[in-house]
Amino acid sequence: MVLNFSEGLFNQSNFDNVGLNSLSSNINNVAILLRRITNQTINNNLLTNVLYDQIVFQTDQVSYDGATGKVTILEDGVYLIVANASWASNATGYRRVHIITNPATWNDLAQNFMDASATGFAAHGATSISSLKAGTEIYCYVSQTSGGALNISVAATNFAVFQLIKVSL
Repeated sequence: MVLNFSEGLFNQSNFDNVGLNSLSSNINNVAILLRRITNQTINNNLLTNVLYDQIVFQTDQVSYDGATGKVTILEDGVYLIVANASWASNATGYRRVHIITNPATWNDLAQNFMDASATGFAAHGATSISSLKAGTEIYCYVSQTSGGALNISVAATNFAVFQLIKVSL
């Protein structure tokens, strides 16, 4: 089985096809899939928290605050976390995605940096496998240096996506 990453690791067909709807009770079904389905403007050279506006899937052991972009895990474990962004076309500067646990101290779990793309969407992401404690707050931040404001853009198959699943105790 090949997972379809273009729609996100946890789209419904992937849950059905690989049996993720019935994860081992040892892992307690901790998962969330968030999507940004409207454009979000990111100002030049300013780290900005992505505020996801659609919860595609969420279990009881993880919470999401749409006003702050904060994902909170409610039990200890090892988690796979993936965050990506699709940027509007612009040939200037770079684009960056961060997965962090504390904006005040900036605990970077993962980051990815890419050069700008003049044609089409510039899509990239960051991935982390991290041992985390209950109560850990996780955020996705992005930045860009185009010289002006630039959107995290939405198209038929391009979204900003945040995915988290518990993979081990």
